[in-house]
Amino acid sequence: MLTFNADDNVFQFRTAAVIIDADHILIHRASRDQFWVLPGGRVEMGETAAEALVREMQEEINTSVEVERLLYAEENFFTLYDKRYHEICFHFLTHLPDNSPYLDKSKTHHGIENDSANELHLIYQWFRLDELYQLDMPVYPEHLKLPLPEHPQHIITRE
Repeated sequence: MLTFNADDNVFQFRTAAVIIDADHILIHRASRDQFWVLPGGRVEMGETAAEALVREMQEEINTSVEVERLLYAEENFFTLYDKRYHEICFHFLTHLPDNSPYLDKSKTHHGIENDSANELHLIYQWFRLDELYQLDMPVYPEHLKLPLPEHPQHIITRE
């Protein structure tokens, strides 16, 4: 994966899925975290961001997804667990297969992230788009809203 560490600084190249169905969006969080994010993961050397997204979703929820188009190219600067991050993230409009059990909005879904250091339990949940930024935990990115852009947008986020 394309992640570089230098003291308390981390650079990473990430890809994320924007999965929308019936005015709901699928987001997830690690069980240890107190915030929600778009599902996805880090890109590996020699892999496109779209290829990485398909691989990550297969690894985490055992589901083949369809990547439709790029929505956002984000430069994201934030601090997490006492480390400063500089992240490049491509957000893609993505679709689950019609028969996916993850389309069930009435329940919480689960997945696994096999990080190099440990295994993380992931919690996936659908939320109404019009209520997304009113949840009891923060949701990142903060710029995600409808209508989705017709053309890719460049976003710079400093948290």
